[in-house]
Amino acid sequence: ADNKFTWIVGLNGCKAVLIAPTWVLTAAHCIDHIFNFNRGRVFYSSKDPVTGVMTSGSQDTGLNSAFKHPYFRLGFPDNDIALVRLPKPFAPDALLQAAELPVAAAAVGQQGTVANFSHTTTLPAGQVGVLPAPILFAGGKSFTARSTTASLCPGDSGSGFMTLRAGLNVVTGIASQAVVSDCAAPNLEFDAVDVF
Repeated sequence: ADNKFTWIVGLNGCKAVLIAPTWVLTAAHCIDHIFNFNRGRVFYSSKDPVTGVMTSGSQDTGLNSAFKHPYFRLGFPDNDIALVRLPKPFAPDALLQAAELPVAAAAVGQQGTVANFSHTTTLPAGQVGVLPAPILFAGGKSFTARSTTASLCPGDSGSGFMTLRAGLNVVTGIASQAVVSDCAAPNLEFDAVDVF
């Protein structure tokens, strides 16, 4: 159920992670639209588990709202990370909560989860695809993980690779690249930027 993943927001055909009331973290290659047209749209939706009511919100980012990593190069995952500033916080919603930032680098064997809306083409509203994955290779500015359930699909860039720290959801990585020839296939590796 999507209400278990309260940090997921959409951004210009990609995904992002809410990390503060007015900040989202995403992949740098997802924000060209903001640079080219001086605007982007950040949105979310979630289904209340008790009432079944969908809650949602959206807002335009406005001018000078996107900040790419200064060393980002298209096609390379190491610095494929960006911040987007919202003009104001979303209205208070228990189904939209910021994720925590990491206090240490990603490590080989660390278990994480990518949850995303783009896998919902065959799922009912209020559901997301969940990809549990261990980190296979880590070091430098990125890491590689692989899920035994499926792989990242087009539109999953910018999704958070989430881990737990003392019961808190931590955005350990930002999805950057994947093999997308058949994203329903398991055991396909994907790369993520190490947020730390």
